[in-house]
Amino acid sequence: MGKRGRDRPPNVSIFNQDPEFFEIFLPNRISHQLRIPPDFVKHFDQKIPEKIVLKDVSGRVWHVDVNRGKTGVFLKNGWNRFVKEKSLQLGQFMVFRYNRRSSSFTV
Repeated sequence: MGKRGRDRPPNVSIFNQDPEFFEIFLPNRISHQLRIPPDFVKHFDQKIPEKIVLKDVSGRVWHVDVNRGKTGVFLKNGWNRFVKEKSLQLGQFMVFRYNRRSSSFTV
């Protein structure tokens, strides 16, 4: 018999993974800005960036301003360009994976 725990997979914490959230595109609600879910904002480690990069799987990049207001944290200037260039459609499901090291989201 081997030592205890040798056959166990290594401990993997969900906190070591890049955090993510999802959004369903509703044009009348999020065409001009996107509210980052309040529970997700904690992943910014107390420092919300002023700008963030959105990347798609093909490597295209969009620079978007981040604004903090009384009602939350929003992706604003640049978000509308992302929506148009990605030709987002009603009901489209998007996953935003945050990379802390580069202050970017892969969408």
